[in-house]
Amino acid sequence: LIGLFKNYETMHNILEIGPGGIKGYQTFRMMGNKAKYYVFEEDSTKYDIINKQNINILTPSSDSFFIKEYENSFDLTLMSHSLEHFQYNKILSIIDDICSMTAIGGVLMIEVPSENYLIDERDVNHSPHLCFFTIDSLRNLILKTKFDIIYIDGSHKYNQVKKDLEILIN
Repeated sequence: LIGLFKNYETMHNILEIGPGGIKGYQTFRMMGNKAKYYVFEEDSTKYDIINKQNINILTPSSDSFFIKEYENSFDLTLMSHSLEHFQYNKILSIIDDICSMTAIGGVLMIEVPSENYLIDERDVNHSPHLCFFTIDSLRNLILKTKFDIIYIDGSHKYNQVKKDLEILIN
């Protein structure tokens, strides 16, 4: 999907937030992308795996994701199934921080599970998700930032009940 909107060959710095491992990194390397790869990963048990691949681990401060050293640096930021793990009242500032670290013409890709608890009657423990999104709520959130939405969709990735929302913004 990203390749429809951004040329992989022009990406020099990629940031992945909450990768939970190195699958995103491995995918980009298999595609021949040689960009410098950075991650925000709070789970320190993943650090050994990440360090073995020479991936740069960034550590945000407790009150901000923004790191001045990386202002306007990232051509692509990936948030696949990580945004829903943050407190809703902190999400807007997180996205603003990501915007500050995104290079001109850079892209942020967000993928979240689509969960509407007003109509979702499944008896499933959804923790550790701290917030939930519909296409409208995600769109309204992004419209409060400096990013422009270039693609948003609800996909039927797993089955008719489970949907993911995908959004590309720059």
